[in-house]
Amino acid sequence: MKNCLFQPANQPKIIEAVNQKLSLRKLMQSGETNTIQNRINGLEKANANLMAYLEQGRATETILRSVEKNEQELQQLKQQLDALDNPISAVNDATYQEIVQKFTNYMCTERSPEAAALKEAVLRDIQIGKETITVNFQHGVFIDEETKAYFNDNRKELAS
Repeated sequence: MKNCLFQPANQPKIIEAVNQKLSLRKLMQSGETNTIQNRINGLEKANANLMAYLEQGRATETILRSVEKNEQELQQLKQQLDALDNPISAVNDATYQEIVQKFTNYMCTERSPEAAALKEAVLRDIQIGKETITVNFQHGVFIDEETKAYFNDNRKELAS
């Protein structure tokens, strides 16, 4: 499955698709960033107004609680903003190889319904004979000639 999905001909397509998703995520993050920044600005303005009341000697328990509540929310929002400000880097060849390795490890070890669904979407069946194993893929899964030759050559080597 790894050889079919991650064959060299598919690498540019996969990198492009992942980078498109990352670009979309960046766009979504910019909207989230604006929303959070607007909320921060509003809380800071509210606190400035509340502090003006305190400076005028109008300190009430309600004002003090409001300032404290706003400060807690400001701290949380600033942490969220810091997390969103971390750059999302594009996928390059090295990152692509990491993705392939993680995918391989995931598919070999993960027993989740998601992994099973992915396997079912790609594999039609696996037939185990005395000396051969035949893997049948679902219609639409492209196998290049190099991959076919690789498996056929290995089968011939094992037979001899």
